[in-house]
Amino acid sequence: MPISLTNEKKLLTELAAGSQDAFTELYLHFSPVVYDALLYFLKAEQDADELLQQIFIDVWEKRQHLARAENLESYLFMMTRNRVLNHLKKRAREEQFITRYSTRENRPALDPESGFLQKQYGELLQKAIGTLPQQQQRAYRLAEEEGLSYEEIAAQLAVSKLTVKKHLELARRQVREYMRRYLYPLALLLLLCRP
Repeated sequence: MPISLTNEKKLLTELAAGSQDAFTELYLHFSPVVYDALLYFLKAEQDADELLQQIFIDVWEKRQHLARAENLESYLFMMTRNRVLNHLKKRAREEQFITRYSTRENRPALDPESGFLQKQYGELLQKAIGTLPQQQQRAYRLAEEEGLSYEEIAAQLAVSKLTVKKHLELARRQVREYMRRYLYPLALLLLLCRP
């Protein structure tokens, strides 16, 4: 169902001239539809809220070009689609990075050049582990730091192998989420700061 404004060209001309009233009208008219589309594709309110803001910031920054747009609804749809695709690609890259470096075997190697990264990574990992409930912490440390099997962990914690498996699944998921939030930006910062 088209949701075009009654006097779209006039509104876009006013917007191009810097009218905040025109921007407000445009935002109030289109933001609910854009938000619904974002939420449909992203399945996360926080991500949808963030991208909605970015899209309308782009609208304001590109307002002079919008006066030439043939169909504002199509233009906003394309902006939304591109933002969603870029967001999903970024999330996939972050997930790949986190998955790669959140296991004991793939942690950054300790050498003179990566000493700072190793220290930062270790501190971040310890903070992530520290957010876990006590039993999950113990199971995680025994598995990841000491390399014990499910059977050995079950014996040390006096629980079943199935309980160990559940603790480790939950712990690894939470550590991965924590690392996703903080490790990827840290690594990018460190890469950008390298001479």
